Amino acid sequence: MNSSIDLSKEPYINVAKKERILLMLDLETLSTEHNAAILSIGITTLVTNSSQRPQSFYVKINPAEVSKPLYGFDISHDTMEWWKNQDAETRDEAFSGSSTVYESLTGLSNWITGITEGKDFLIFGNGATFDLTILRNAFDTLNIPVPYTGFQEHCYRTIKTMFPVIYEHAVNSIPRTGKHNALEDARWQARVLEEIALTLLDAHGVDLWEQVDFRDREGILE
Repeated sequence: MNSSIDLSKEPYINVAKKERILLMLDLETLSTEHNAAILSIGITTLVTNSSQRPQSFYVKINPAEVSKPLYGFDISHDTMEWWKNQDAETRDEAFSGSSTVYESLTGLSNWITGITEGKDFLIFGNGATFDLTILRNAFDTLNIPVPYTGFQEHCYRTIKTMFPVIYEHAVNSIPRTGKHNALEDARWQARVLEEIALTLLDAHGVDLWEQVDFRDREGILE
């Protein structure tokens, strides 16, 4: 049996040759639970070819508003203490939001819908059960439709764990500013993922994005 696979071929992906969009999401929150209160949302597109330019969305939620009992969002004492130990500039940025939860989520939904219309897209969060899970809970709590399917949710942490040497090189070579700022973190994570993909292409001839199945696989695996 010939077990070799030619990764340079594209047997079924992107048959319609739609434009592809990759999104990187980051949240700042008041808890690590699935129903955490969200302080800010940052999201950016990845640059996967030379014709693309990154586009982004950033919103900060009013801490007093998101803390209202009617929402039932979790606020952790340990997380609040962690925020108190951050530098004043980082803490002030995180807690300076003025938008309501509804305005923030509908704004995000409209941005995602607008930027991905007519395109295949995936959305990455840092951890299989953190950013995307918390965001989905917030959408559900306010009865706002989630602007993507579960099959479009992907884990950035999984990819960086699969390529630890490349990831370490990227971390050491890509400057990072504004740590614990949702948009700056999303942008930095996007650049790291771009670097992983570029290194795989340059060193091994593997185009990571040509191997990704962008199809909505609901029903296919049943």
